[in-house]
Amino acid sequence: MGMPFPLDWRRWRASAGMVPWAWGINACAAVAGAVLASVLAIHAGFNAVLIVAVVLYASTLASFPATAVKRQ
Repeated sequence: MGMPFPLDWRRWRASAGMVPWAWGINACAAVAGAVLASVLAIHAGFNAVLIVAVVLYASTLASFPATAVKRQ
């Protein structure tokens, strides 16, 4: 989801076995998100897609500790 993946990259780099999993999960989420956004836009409209996106981005930001956001 945009910036959360690179912001948390240092923690994933520390355990080398998790790097492929992180990339795989990111890729799957990107593909599934594009498909689901298209389906939602067809059935509920583009405004529904925007509302869902805002909620998902806000919940992702809330799940990060304050120190992860300040590291930039």
